[in-house]
Amino acid sequence: MWLAAAAPSLARRLLFLGPPPPPLLLLLLSRSRRRRLHSLGLAAMPEKRPFERLPADVSPINYSLCLKPDLLDFTFEGKLEAAAQVRQATNQIVMNCADIDIITASYAPEGDEGKSCFSF
Repeated sequence: MWLAAAAPSLARRLLFLGPPPPPLLLLLLSRSRRRRLHSLGLAAMPEKRPFERLPADVSPINYSLCLKPDLLDFTFEGKLEAAAQVRQATNQIVMNCADIDIITASYAPEGDEGKSCFSF
């Protein structure tokens, strides 16, 4: 068993107590640490976006989310299926997704055999 600790004076190294971890774990730890330092302010922070929510006439009922993470690149692929109740006719529903690239999106009204599909 080993423990890792870092203090401000040890910003560029890790202190291990006990036997060292396997080399692969060390590689992942050091990669993770570099990215964590980068995300803590070494890079410019993006501009804060305004808070938005769904309109009062649209209520989510169920979500189904499937993610496939890539732990080396800190990215993921995924699929989201969301069911919502729309109480008043509308021509658009905005689904917010910060910093996510959408490849395809589709819409299928309840009881309708047709399905609209959009590619980006």
